[in-house]
Amino acid sequence: MKRNALWLLCLLVLPAIACGRKPEKKVTASSGRKEDDLVTALPGQPPVNFRHYAGYVNLGPQQTQKALFYWFFEAQQNSSRRPLVLWLNGGPGCSSIAYGAAQELGPFLARTKGHNLTFNQFSWNKAANMLFLEAPVGVGFSYTNNSMDLQKLGDQATAADSLAFLINWFTKFPEFRSNEFYITGESYAGHYVPQLAELIYDRNKKVTRGSQINLKGFMIGNAVINEETDMAGLVDYAWSHAIVSDELHNNLHGSCRFDEEDETSNKTLQCYDNFKNFMEAYSDIDIYSIYTPVCLSSSSSSSPRKPKPIVSPRLLTSDDMWDRLPAGYDPCTEGYAEAYFNRKDVQVALHANVTNLPYPYTPCSGVIRKWNDASSTVIPIIQKLLSGGLRIWIYSGDTDGRVPVTSTRYSIKKMGPKVESPWRSWFHKSQVAGWVETYAGGLTFATVRGAGHQGVGVLAKSNTFAKSPRQLQFEADINKLFMFTSLIGHYYSWGYLLYSYNRLGRDAEEADAEEIIEMAGKATLSEQEKQVHENIHYQLQNFCASMDEILLPDSHRTKELNGPESESKSGLTFAIGKDDDVPTADKPVVPETKPLKLAEVSQRLKDRIGYTLEIKSSLIPHKDAGQGCFIDGEADVGAVLAFYPGVIYYPPFHRYIPGYPNVDAQNSYLITKYDGTVINAQPWGRGGESREVWNSSFTTPEIRADAKTPENCSDKVWKMPSRPLEGSGNVEAVLEMRNPLAFGHFANHPSKDMDPNVMICPYDFPLSEKAMRAYIPNVAFGNAGEANVMKFGSLWSRTGSSSSLDAPVLKTLVLVATRALCNEELMLNYGLSKFERRPEWYTTVDEE
Repeated sequence: MKRNALWLLCLLVLPAIACGRKPEKKVTASSGRKEDDLVTALPGQPPVNFRHYAGYVNLGPQQTQKALFYWFFEAQQNSSRRPLVLWLNGGPGCSSIAYGAAQELGPFLARTKGHNLTFNQFSWNKAANMLFLEAPVGVGFSYTNNSMDLQKLGDQATAADSLAFLINWFTKFPEFRSNEFYITGESYAGHYVPQLAELIYDRNKKVTRGSQINLKGFMIGNAVINEETDMAGLVDYAWSHAIVSDELHNNLHGSCRFDEEDETSNKTLQCYDNFKNFMEAYSDIDIYSIYTPVCLSSSSSSSPRKPKPIVSPRLLTSDDMWDRLPAGYDPCTEGYAEAYFNRKDVQVALHANVTNLPYPYTPCSGVIRKWNDASSTVIPIIQKLLSGGLRIWIYSGDTDGRVPVTSTRYSIKKMGPKVESPWRSWFHKSQVAGWVETYAGGLTFATVRGAGHQGVGVLAKSNTFAKSPRQLQFEADINKLFMFTSLIGHYYSWGYLLYSYNRLGRDAEEADAEEIIEMAGKATLSEQEKQVHENIHYQLQNFCASMDEILLPDSHRTKELNGPESESKSGLTFAIGKDDDVPTADKPVVPETKPLKLAEVSQRLKDRIGYTLEIKSSLIPHKDAGQGCFIDGEADVGAVLAFYPGVIYYPPFHRYIPGYPNVDAQNSYLITKYDGTVINAQPWGRGGESREVWNSSFTTPEIRADAKTPENCSDKVWKMPSRPLEGSGNVEAVLEMRNPLAFGHFANHPSKDMDPNVMICPYDFPLSEKAMRAYIPNVAFGNAGEANVMKFGSLWSRTGSSSSLDAPVLKTLVLVATRALCNEELMLNYGLSKFERRPEWYTTVDEE
């Protein structure tokens, strides 16, 4: 039985050297000579005594617009007599090269951040010739010149294209045609492998012996096999391992009815609600390896972290509720490989990306967004091929909760094979390594004891605003930041700069990570909070010093601003309310600046700190995606990337938020802090605010009030300080824009199968820091007494910092990088958005 499934996969192109899309190009792959594909100078490769090849294979005379990319390693010894093994990763849409070759079983493993490769002493090419294939088109370096091909993908198309690849690959490498051939893979390759094997099996019956592929069998691990048993085994495994309650387990089986053939039987609202509770049970542990510590990193494709073997698939079904299962490969494995394969010199050495793809290399495809057919079961294919004489191995890591051993056992039971050698242990170094059972006809089932995702958990798995109560989430996020927050200094020609760095470093080993995690466990929340907050404050001090160097005619003006305060020429204030209500501490000088345009200021900032921000069309491929916030340059994990600008409404003043009580009805620029503080960053001209706007003479302000502003709070509307940059002659280049990083409100929520790369961090700005105030793009709603009260309970008072303890504060927010970033769109998890107001691409991050 076939089922159709529309799905959304990796909608945002992940970290890369360049971002954006370019027009299609009509290009062709490399020549048909294998000598042209020989890899001779791969950057960072350890010396070896075997050959390896990489390049493209066109799919045939009728499909010259499509080519699949491969990487082939000859066996380390006696390659002519060794079997040929094809390895396929799943997804669907994930790369067998980024995962299988570079992370799991190839001879060269990416173990540092894109720099060098490590020789894998357990590489499978010790025993066989290994062929890794990126399929279908749109995965990795595999491409099509016809974008319509990406709309036709599915199980059938992938199998057909993979067969066409093999036929033409053997034309390039005819010396391997007679070698025994096996297909192997994991996760969604539970579909790919038997489906491709069936096509080869059927073709071999129709062609001459010299054209046959010498297929002997296949092997699949933690594999998607049969939807009914996969889902039932998923639920039963969680219950049998004390992850869910008896009540929830019974409710799931009662409401979802996995064993019924009717496709709609498990789409009931009750089933959906029960399954949401089921997923919540896994929210604090790793579903991919239930007994190991959670990966304490936000999903990151560029951060340094320890690779882990991949055993869990992206499970596709026609039932939307199942799409909310954790899907795909643990992101903690992706960073090294992605950084490496995005290097231009690596691509040249591998004869890859000859078409100059208009998107970066990502371990899971960012351009495949539709999957037209996903078979509900491959059991009939397995049974057919067993009857045809093929040998089949199915293995299962027994700590994987995503496609667990129970699912696989249920699937095998449904096949009904006759036991030939009963259940028994198998050993490695005199220790039980798992259990195995063999069946008549050539089927073997084996478990791997303790297998799952192995690796270092270095940063918190939880997402900003993902859980309730908020205080628990706040503590989790502070812990996450603490793990990569510390300070280091560097002398530049213009001064000494303190900046953040990742405690784990770029080449941290597992022992280092464990030591740091132990250290974090000993630190109290207040100690962690203090260090994180001071780190952010030091970063912003450096930022403001850089801005002074850029904007002020005399760099010594910074010192003058710390002296006795004088009234600004414009009479502008930075708080809301009548002039006599404004706290004295929040009336800073607005100095004259150099005649620079915003673009010039932004570029000079990038020259100093390595990055700035750009606002341009979002890379989310949806007509309503709008604008996004992009980092222009590079920033390390822990760097403050953006301010969240706007009016700060403390809880007593929520009723004054424009549009109250339906405050988010027409305003998507609201954000809520953990303590209930709301910041309204609605851009100018969107309604709901009043601002002082200066004309070209720079002398007379014009009040532009929103007609919808309630009468009873007309004296407390936002009078935004909007003085133009001196000499710019542009009334649009107002004070709120003199900070090139004041664009945090343009960060989009990640679409499904994308991951946040920044997180919100609270920052209580002390108003005593007058030299910094002009660059803090926030104003507080409230009078003097009320604003001063807010210093109590601030981060400074809780952390006991004496320097700012008595100063009133602005309770602001900043966006901090959760991994190393380079020229990419910022993605922030807005987990509190109301469901009915979410855009079409919105998916709650912790439900994916």
